[in-house]
Amino acid sequence: MEPVNNGPPPNVIHTPTMERCFKVAKNEDVVVRPIANFHPSLWGDYFITNVTLSSTHQEEQMKQRMQVLVKDVKILLKDAKGSMREEMQLIDALQRLGVAYHFEQEISEALWFINTSSSSGHHSYSDDDLHFVALRFRLLRERHYYVPPYVFNQFMDGKGKFKEEVSNDLNGFVKACMKQLTLESLERICWMKPFDFYRSHLQSLVNDVVLELAKLDFHILQLLHREEVKKISMWWKDVGVPTKLTFARDRIVELYFWILGVYFEPQYSRARMMMVKVISMVSLMDDVYDSYGTMVELQHFTGAIQRWDFKAADEMENVPSLAEHLELSIKTSTLNVVACASFIGMGENSRKHSFDWVTSFPQIIKDVSKLSRLMDDVGVLRVCMISI
Repeated sequence: MEPVNNGPPPNVIHTPTMERCFKVAKNEDVVVRPIANFHPSLWGDYFITNVTLSSTHQEEQMKQRMQVLVKDVKILLKDAKGSMREEMQLIDALQRLGVAYHFEQEISEALWFINTSSSSGHHSYSDDDLHFVALRFRLLRERHYYVPPYVFNQFMDGKGKFKEEVSNDLNGFVKACMKQLTLESLERICWMKPFDFYRSHLQSLVNDVVLELAKLDFHILQLLHREEVKKISMWWKDVGVPTKLTFARDRIVELYFWILGVYFEPQYSRARMMMVKVISMVSLMDDVYDSYGTMVELQHFTGAIQRWDFKAADEMENVPSLAEHLELSIKTSTLNVVACASFIGMGENSRKHSFDWVTSFPQIIKDVSKLSRLMDDVGVLRVCMISI
């Protein structure tokens, strides 16, 4: 370890991040600074220096064609009314292809009718078809319609397991058992892969109009997303984090990709840009605490932050128990901050009641924060244990 000249004493010694969990300075004149030595950005200036993939004229042509296709798909949705099976399958395909945001009103009306028909017992599919029972369950539950879980009872045996004939029905079994995370912005990446398997599977589910719309929409959004990541990369570079705060992680592109999983739709462009800036600052503060600051420095830093909060928490004098540690530290996972920030820029979704709910620190935020905190602590401990 080489001492770094940082003015008058105390001297500062930089240590690898693996040692920071166990390294204690015995000399009061020596400060051990836990430098993490994160690898540099994998992207560099790629998104700043590389031009977009198409001209303005080409982009305008694609948008005009997409408007025509959107109208055609609305006609398909209208024609599907009266056939619950066809409606649900079309809605499911639109969601998985990531283009359902073009048809929010039509889908809402269709699912309202499906829920009403199902509640009254009038529907056009067989109750012994697990695939469509599971599909209806998911589609309606996602829209906050109540569908009782006992709709699956007929597919279970007396031991609480799926009947043998159902287990052999792979399509229905997978639909019923898999936890379907509808991150359309990430799913669409897989659905757009140019493999024969995906292409043939898609063509068996939807017609050519929907497929053309999905491909065109994908390319148009890709242009928008590339422009956004270019702007956010330029902002990050102008702030000077990669050159001035070299101890911190240079992961602005990865943070942007993370936010695409929150919302990818074009109407949330402003929200994405704001959200990336919020979590980049959270990440930066995390590195200040975990990978750079000394205890004395961090006490001063924390005090400066807390002076912005009139209800700053009192400092703990004793070492807390695990339960107390979790109670105090779940907020340091910053998921409550991220959840609150995710509403900013979302138009009608960012109303007062949304912020009142998320800032009340509801149980779901507490539970997810606790999981995040424990996973982070366990991960750090594993790294530290490997290093000794």
